[in-house]
Amino acid sequence: MVKRQTARHAAVSITQFRLSQSSDRVDMLASLSPFEREARALAKLADQAGLEHVLNTPEFAQLEKEDRVAAFTYRNEIVQQLVAMFPAQEIFERAQSVGLAWSPIRRPEDNLADPHLNARGTFASIHHPELGRDLRYPGTVASDGTAPHMSFTRRAPFLGEHTTQVLRKFRIAPAQIESLRRQNLIVDRAPATTATRS
Repeated sequence: MVKRQTARHAAVSITQFRLSQSSDRVDMLASLSPFEREARALAKLADQAGLEHVLNTPEFAQLEKEDRVAAFTYRNEIVQQLVAMFPAQEIFERAQSVGLAWSPIRRPEDNLADPHLNARGTFASIHHPELGRDLRYPGTVASDGTAPHMSFTRRAPFLGEHTTQVLRKFRIAPAQIESLRRQNLIVDRAPATTATRS
């Protein structure tokens, strides 16, 4: 039976945990793909941090040949030690600088201040007249370098804001719409600050 596993692919057998905690107690998704490039990057990151390891030794190369699970476990331990040495933002930047796609697991609102996401135009400010202020909506990180490929330009609709319009498109007669409204079978709300009906 396939088992769901936190922050990693579902699999028949339990795989090694992929989350580590930074020195400021932020969970980090910090794992390695099975590519030599990432193994070299991990060793480089450990060297930069002054963490003792045996990743580049003939003994570790032999361990990889003889017991891949033990080698993987050792690498995971190095990852966990590295992440625990630094605050989340610092280990994120250090890992990125050597080509490791590690990242903090953030609350959604934490992303609003991310300089990279903001530089890419990920969020759009949409005015809400009923609140008298703007709210920031997530858009996309995909960009052609000048503008995001997708962005919101208006607020989310109120419950029932477009009910009449939708029903009219389906050629429901005004009298029938009014009957549905009186029976409380539909919600019909205009976009004004008060719940006026169209």
